[in-house]
Amino acid sequence: MDKIKEFENQLVILSNQDLVEKVEQFFNKEKKIGDAILIGLKEIKTRRVYNWLGYPSMFDMLIKYYKLSEAGAYQRINALKIIEAVPEAQNLLVSGDVSMGTLSEMQSFINKQEKVTGEKVATTVKKQLVDEIKNKSVKETREHFIDKNPSLNLPPDKEQKITRELTLVQMKLDSENIKLIEELKN
Repeated sequence: MDKIKEFENQLVILSNQDLVEKVEQFFNKEKKIGDAILIGLKEIKTRRVYNWLGYPSMFDMLIKYYKLSEAGAYQRINALKIIEAVPEAQNLLVSGDVSMGTLSEMQSFINKQEKVTGEKVATTVKKQLVDEIKNKSVKETREHFIDKNPSLNLPPDKEQKITRELTLVQMKLDSENIKLIEELKN
């Protein structure tokens, strides 16, 4: 705790410009460390070290051994899948042209597309998708893929029995059908 207080005291005396530069240095180090971790995880996955440690999957190892959140583990695994499929993506990650978040968004899009079509997305298509997300934020990447195939992002229709008499229904409706339902409710 004393180290943290000492560090805070050092920051307090910095000028605004020096403080901004110091934090920028931290962000640069964080990015380099994050990239190194991802590349290290790629080797762990290749060697199946998670099995050697007694974990059934890389996901379990990331959560239980490295204490990542499920979302953090999922994001790293998704990014790894892209790096494995498109090796150039690793160089783009290190250069900052793509981020772990944008690679993860891309893999989520691919997962949805493969689930809907029942076919694997070709490596050539994955390379093209990597090019499409260069220099985009996670939000811009998400929006790009929504625009590319809006139907992949629609929630599924579902029914859920709540009681004997009540059922919760979730479905997609166009504006015309919404008007009909409003009329029925009135």
